[in-house]
Amino acid sequence: MASHWRKSEVCGVDNCRSRLYTLDENDGYQYCENGHRRGNALVIGEDEDQFNPHAKRLRKKSSGETEKVYQYFKGREAFDLYLQCYQLILRHQIWFMVHSKCLPAELENVIFDLWALRISTLKDRIDDTSGDESQSQMFSSASEGEIDDGGEAPRLGRRGRRVNDTPKLIDTLALCYLGTLTLRLPVTPGDLHEWVTDGDMAYTRAIKYIPVPMKERLPSAYHSSLDPNSILKLEHLHAAVLDLIVAYQRDYSAEFPALNHPLLLYRYMKRLALPLEVYPAVTRLARLLDYAFTYPLELAKKRARIIDIPGAQLISLVVVSVKLFYPFDDVRRYPSTATEPAVAVIDWDAWKDATTKFRRALEVPDKMKPKELMAVKEKDVFSMSDSQMDQYLDWYQRTWTDESVREQDKDSDFRTALFREFPVGPDDEQKSTNAIVIDEETIREAETERLRAVHSTLKVRAVVTEEEAQEQGNIKRPGSLYKYYRKESDLPDNARVFYEEAAKISGLSMKMLIKAVFLTEMKIQRRGDMQRKEKRQREEL
Repeated sequence: MASHWRKSEVCGVDNCRSRLYTLDENDGYQYCENGHRRGNALVIGEDEDQFNPHAKRLRKKSSGETEKVYQYFKGREAFDLYLQCYQLILRHQIWFMVHSKCLPAELENVIFDLWALRISTLKDRIDDTSGDESQSQMFSSASEGEIDDGGEAPRLGRRGRRVNDTPKLIDTLALCYLGTLTLRLPVTPGDLHEWVTDGDMAYTRAIKYIPVPMKERLPSAYHSSLDPNSILKLEHLHAAVLDLIVAYQRDYSAEFPALNHPLLLYRYMKRLALPLEVYPAVTRLARLLDYAFTYPLELAKKRARIIDIPGAQLISLVVVSVKLFYPFDDVRRYPSTATEPAVAVIDWDAWKDATTKFRRALEVPDKMKPKELMAVKEKDVFSMSDSQMDQYLDWYQRTWTDESVREQDKDSDFRTALFREFPVGPDDEQKSTNAIVIDEETIREAETERLRAVHSTLKVRAVVTEEEAQEQGNIKRPGSLYKYYRKESDLPDNARVFYEEAAKISGLSMKMLIKAVFLTEMKIQRRGDMQRKEKRQREEL
């Protein structure tokens, strides 16, 4: 029920003395604070009239009660229509992934199988024929999955959402990711986030994909669910994935496969322009820490952490390997043999310059990104160029304006003539400018150029044997004076750029990545302390 209480006459049901009433948006009736329904009259509210101007009123003079016949659905019919709209948006997302991103066509069947499991748990709510009986809340009161201050995922073991909770729009993205995970495709949550924020994949203003007749019959509460007005956060996306996995584990004992980490690791190394020595280091550390790159089966019984996310495990091992072999400080560490990976030295200044050029190569001059358009404020208009102003107006027209003309409107002919006389769409020149995109070939060329630029600046560190180290004294070995970073302000400039790139390709926020790396480092340290303790015990025996 809504949280807005209004004072009126005494309830009187079962001798109830309550005078406070609230409107249940699910069925349109008023209920007192003790849950008693007030009569059989539907409430006529100004907000509902403004939402749907086609609502009709019918007054009963005999009883003095006012009843309103709504054009939009209520209760079970509204929920059923919401699921149909939800599935239509999911179809748009799947079509984009299969046809625009060239993912396998079988992905559609996998995602709809996962969706069918959710539909099966909603059968009681869809088939409910209780009539005027009030229903439970349309949406769960639980959070959409915010990450807490410690960087950890929500306490899913105790308050994770159930499969039969009302699906949220962000769950469509979680379903798409679980579909790619089931097929072991090298797709990350960061890819989905990028497609959504770039405006390519249906999510922001997803309600525009719903036909007008369906939208007119959908209650306003469901409208807001299908119309997010803020930029998608990575923390919320990961939490939605964890919520679904917990629900599937708890209700169906489902197990999802491990990441296809060889392909993802190759992709990370190529995008970060790292030496090949990082690959076997990550594989060895994964065996040492028992990282299987899969979601634990006991997520429903414990509090999930960042390190339980397979993608966080993989990228944290990459960062730790880089910090071990190619640290970001200026301390000279000498390997003992020429076969050690630390023989090579990365020039991080050159790496940073190559990364900056790589980012510029993927940008269209004077073209604003959708997330930048979403963040525009009044003061930003004065600093926009003519091209940027055109882009903003075109984006606003595509995203927020509604030019649909309803045939039943009394002024439909006037609106049709008005839109024809004053078209608001961009002309052909503006269309060609806005259509400029970076193709895959350009991205591959930029990656190759970046690899060439970074690897051409690699240096070789002198080898200092054990005998030479004893003679010279105070020789630092690879891994010594290892730096731990607890927050973003602790990162040096070059390390910050590296962390930003690693977070972007893996689909983690900076806060999540720093936390995941630190947890992995602590796990390595504990494992090392345990091994040294066991070694001392064996020597004492």
